[in-house]
Amino acid sequence: MNRSQLLPIVVAAVVVLAGCNALTGGDDTETDTPTVTPVDVPTDEPTATPMPMLAPGLTEAGVVSASDLANAHEDALDNGSYTIVSNSTVRDANGTLRYQRNRIMRVSEGSEPFYAVSRYNGSGRQPVVTLQRIERWSDGERLYSAIVRENETRYSTSALNRAFISVQKGDQFLSLFTALETRVVGQETRNGTELYRVRATNITNPEYLPRSVLNTSKNPRNISFRALVDSEGIVQSYHLGYTTTEINRGVETTNRVTQSLRYTDIGSTTVERPAWYEAANRTTTAAG
Repeated sequence: MNRSQLLPIVVAAVVVLAGCNALTGGDDTETDTPTVTPVDVPTDEPTATPMPMLAPGLTEAGVVSASDLANAHEDALDNGSYTIVSNSTVRDANGTLRYQRNRIMRVSEGSEPFYAVSRYNGSGRQPVVTLQRIERWSDGERLYSAIVRENETRYSTSALNRAFISVQKGDQFLSLFTALETRVVGQETRNGTELYRVRATNITNPEYLPRSVLNTSKNPRNISFRALVDSEGIVQSYHLGYTTTEINRGVETTNRVTQSLRYTDIGSTTVERPAWYEAANRTTTAAG
């Protein structure tokens, strides 16, 4: 083959090879390849919106701070007047009443003078069942008592024990709402005041439940609880019920314990000295 015949074949081969490079992208220039920019991936969880406070320590989820609610209750009633109506009962498994105490306590402006009437019924061990009614009055410094039995009334006086008037303080609600898991189920209006309805869903700390007259009990269960709380944090009323087991001399007895309390006449309660005050004072003077 002469030179003139060889040249066209070489050129053809070059053209074919060039075509192959064009199909396989062998060219170093990548002008048609798009550039991908990395997107930042969020690593933090979104911040939850806190539930609004309906009252100090209270949200729609229930009591979130028992101490805040208890303090608000005490602060709102401090130095004010009010009446407390309370009731405690213990019934055995067949419904027979074993013990009952009813108390009405009136506290005057300044939270010092008060007058309380307690009535007892049933066969509970504490307080002593022979007491049918106890009336107590205080001028803020001394406590005067009239203890009424069937056919006898005894009088006494003593220095005022601050523990006696703890019923209107916030400690009872600190214990109560520490014992229970609660939630708000609605609201209502009474005498122009907006109240939140609180219910219990569980007993979380049974050791904080208010103690009943029974001195040995265990396994509180079948909880029933409702309360009304206003926007200031005043627990205007509550009703508590639960079943428990009393252990007496090795014998277990099932009982149903109920306790209720309500505040009335807030800001309008007055306290007058009882008619038996002079008799109590004379008795104390004679004893001295």
